[in-house]
This record gives sequence, C-alpha cells and structure tokens, in this order.
Amino acid sequence: MKKTRSTLKTTMFSLLLACIAVSSKAQVLERIQQNFKQYNDQVLQEKIYVHTDKSFYLSGEILWFKVYNVDAGSNAPVNISKVAYVDVLDDANTTVLQAKVELKNGAGNGSFYIPVTLKNGNYKLRAYTNWMKNFGPQVFFEKSITIVNLLAEPAPPAKIAAKTPAIQFFAEGGNLVNGVQTTVGFKVTGTDGNSMQIAGVVINQKNDTVAKFQSLKFGMGSFLLTPHANNTYKAIIRIGNNTALIKDLPQVNASGYTVHLTTDDNAGPKIKISARGQGAAPLYLFVH
Repeated sequence: MKKTRSTLKTTMFSLLLACIAVSSKAQVLERIQQNFKQYNDQVLQEKIYVHTDKSFYLSGEILWFKVYNVDAGSNAPVNISKVAYVDVLDDANTTVLQAKVELKNGAGNGSFYIPVTLKNGNYKLRAYTNWMKNFGPQVFFEKSITIVNLLAEPAPPAKIAAKTPAIQFFAEGGNLVNGVQTTVGFKVTGTDGNSMQIAGVVINQKNDTVAKFQSLKFGMGSFLLTPHANNTYKAIIRIGNNTALIKDLPQVNASGYTVHLTTDDNAGPKIKISARGQGAAPLYLFVH
C-alpha cells in the first residue's frame, strides 16, 4: 500500500512538472509572437524601387520613371507613405533635379525634363519617402544614369559607368558555424541592377581551394562549405576573361546554430537544426 502511494505521488509530481514545463513554453511562445506583432505594428520598413525607361539620356530629353513602394519584409505594396521624393545628383552629390511623386496603393509615376545646361557625366537617381529618412540614406533606392549634352563645348566623351559587380553571400540560417556544413547562397548584380553570370572559387588563408561555384540564373547560386574556427575565407570571382573580384566571406563563429532546409515533393519541406556550444537550453523555432 505504501509502495502504491509512493508511486502515485511520484507520478503526480512528474505530471505537475510536465504541466509547468508546457505552461512555461506556451508563455514563451506567446510572448515571442506578441513581441513580433508589436514590432511589425510599430516599425514599418519601406523599400522603394524606381523603374526608368532607359539609363542613357541626351540633354533636352524626358526621363520617364515609375515608383514602387513595398514592405521591406514581405515585398507587398504598402499604402502608408503618400509621397515619394526622387532626386538626380551629379558626381559631387549635388542635387540637380527634384520631383515629388504621389503614391497610390504603393505606386506612382513621373518624369524629368533634362535641361540643356547639364554637363556630360554620370548621375545618380535616388528615391525615398519621409519615413525612410528615419533609417538613413543607406536604405534609399539608387540607380546610375548617364547624360550626354550634345550642345556642350567639345570635350572628352562621357564615360558610361562600368559594370562593377556587387556580390553578396548569405549563409543559410544566417551564420557560418565551426565544423557545420552550410549551404551558402550568393547573388551578383551590376551597377545597373541587372544580374551577371559569374564563376569562382573559395579559398582559405593558406590559399587552398575549399569550394567552387557558378551562378545558375539571375546571377544567383549556392555552394556547400564546411567552415572551421580561426580560418578566414575569400571568394575569387572571375568575370569574363580578364576581370577578377575578391570578396571576403562572413566570419566563422565558434558556436551557434545553423538551419538547413530541404524540400521533398512527397514529404514536404524539412528543417535540420545544428548547434555548436549552445548547451541544453530550450530551442524555439519561429517561422515567419
């Protein structure tokens, strides 16, 4: 009888601990969801894109453009800001043309008359909203355009902006972690915003090749990399036959989490989470 009572007490105590643990986890998840909703409600981040009819103009022509304003997180049109500001700046970052564009449901259009007094050169078209000023000019939209003035005094021809590519690397899960094989995505774009096809290799500090990659479509692709702590990695990108670009990969963390997503037509998506040096703390997967 005493043994039965002891067993019953142990079972009830275990159930009580389980209920407390479940309640605690539910509270944590609810708090995460509330904080995320509050952040989205209070901190809207807009993203502007401007489509122009071309990127090369003669003085006296009309520059036509259309503005799109979207949520930076979802890329869905937003109808918060009602006005977008579009500027054209010269090589000294002096504004030479300005326009206000009315936005309806996240879109608007306008034009610039290019004065015959503008000199030959490469100019920067910039667009933003009043709200975007809160986050600094680094979030403004920028695009290079070239203007040639045929009425100007004879001078060396204006140089058209060369396609100096920009390459970005994205470690799946956000970080490179010591000893964990990670899919690293990349995207390559030229200064005109168009994608570029490239090929390259990844080397470590000993100049050993640890990975090879090649863009597939729209200047994007991926490769597998198993990084190691205290090592540094660089990507050497070949552009055409005579141009090369060297870019540092993100720093390798000694500890952290990695997330790997695979898709299966029959079983659906699967997520694999790996950890290094994180102990046995509870892990919550928040999907947005």
